[in-house]
Amino acid sequence: MHIIIHIILIFVLLIIIVQSQGGGGGGGGGGGGGRSGSNQSYVNPCLTFECELAVFVLKIVGVLLAGVAIVWAIRSRIRQCTGGKPPVDNTAFINQNSRQNVNSQNDPFVDGIWSSRYFQYNKWHTSNQLSLSFNRYSYQVSGEGTDEIGSYTIDGIFCMKTLRMGLTKIYQARTGDLTENFGHTVTIQLIWDLKRNRFKGKWYTQTNKYRGEDKFELNFEASAPLIETNNRTWQPGIPVV
Repeated sequence: MHIIIHIILIFVLLIIIVQSQGGGGGGGGGGGGGRSGSNQSYVNPCLTFECELAVFVLKIVGVLLAGVAIVWAIRSRIRQCTGGKPPVDNTAFINQNSRQNVNSQNDPFVDGIWSSRYFQYNKWHTSNQLSLSFNRYSYQVSGEGTDEIGSYTIDGIFCMKTLRMGLTKIYQARTGDLTENFGHTVTIQLIWDLKRNRFKGKWYTQTNKYRGEDKFELNFEASAPLIETNNRTWQPGIPVV
């Protein structure tokens, strides 16, 4: 935005310079005794066709740049107001048709250990492992885990017909990175990718200090619970017989 404003100011200065350079001629002839004051007629400083054409072009470019700046400002304001909000809620999302997944014989909703990664600040962030449990009677998802932001719990819903799920990731305040963890909520909406055998979609979040959204991926690792080790990292546990 600041760059566009600077360009507009430069074009305004160019218009002034071109107009001032065009008015250099016709200064001779001291006689005449023309009237002074408000009755003095205006003299166009641009006396050549090239000068007038240059001024006209610069004015057109200036108007176009001003229009771009206005559109940019409006779009930025809209993003600030609507950024980080999913187009539909999780219930509507999981019931939307995914033609490539409908009637699939694959069942990706497996209890156990999953790994995830999300795209933010122009790079991928790989999270530690998390546990997910799928209730096929209520079609609800629950789980927990930790990442570089902090510890979190997961609640959500899924649909076996469309192979979609919508998750709500809630960070526990005062854990992990205190500059990033505000005890906030992240909405995650995912679709099963048959070709790569993983869920992919987007994450959305809105806080008082940040609004954002971007890509998210979820991969199944193993059918085993998670246990906490002495070094405070999550590792696969031994299945209970």
